[in-house]
Parts: sequence; C-alpha cells; structure tokens
Amino acid sequence: MNYKAILVCEHDDAQMLMKLCEEKELTVCHIYNHFSELAIDDMDGIQWIVYAISEKIQETILESKYFINVKLLLTKSFNVKKYKAILDSKVSIISNFCIGGHLYHSLVMPFYSPTINM
Repeated sequence: MNYKAILVCEHDDAQMLMKLCEEKELTVCHIYNHFSELAIDDMDGIQWIVYAISEKIQETILESKYFINVKLLLTKSFNVKKYKAILDSKVSIISNFCIGGHLYHSLVMPFYSPTINM
C-alpha cells in the first residue's frame, strides 16, 4: 500500500529523496522548498509530510498529518506502516536517562512519558 506524501526539501535534494520515498512506499504528490509554501488545497488526501529541512513546522495547518524526518527514511529497516502504528499508539517511553526524550524527538512524536524532563 502506497501512502500519499508531500516532500519539503531543498531543490537539489528532491530527486534523490523522491526515490527514497518510493522505496519506502510513499508516493510524493507535491514538493516544496519551505513549510510556508504549503497550500491547503494540496493537502487533500495527503497522509504524510516528509521533510529534510530544519524549519519550524507550521502545526496549525498540518496538525492532522504525520511527519517523517528524512533521517528516518534513511534507516534501512524503516517501515511506514509500523511507524504509523507507533504514532497512533501514543506510547510512553520510560527510561533512566534522557534517551526517551531523544527517541521522541527523533521519531517526531509528542512526548507522552510522565517522566519527561525530570
């Protein structure tokens, strides 16, 4: 099953990242250079937003979408369906060290752990 996605990246990286998305069962419908360029009309039917830029995400427009950092796509064992299941499960990570916060951040997940920042 292929998911529809929007790609936000530098123009020079677009071709390589589109190929990477296809390998991970993501069909890129639109490409933007910045989040500020996203058009609400282009969001219809889009399930994922893949990004490769360090720009603040405009959550007001995109709050119902799933985000994938390109670093995750580069992980050999990354699977979109399993990643979606993790995001939907609202998992709490409890650890002795700050690795839980690092995992939440790298997976682009909300922090659900009751011990975060303690």
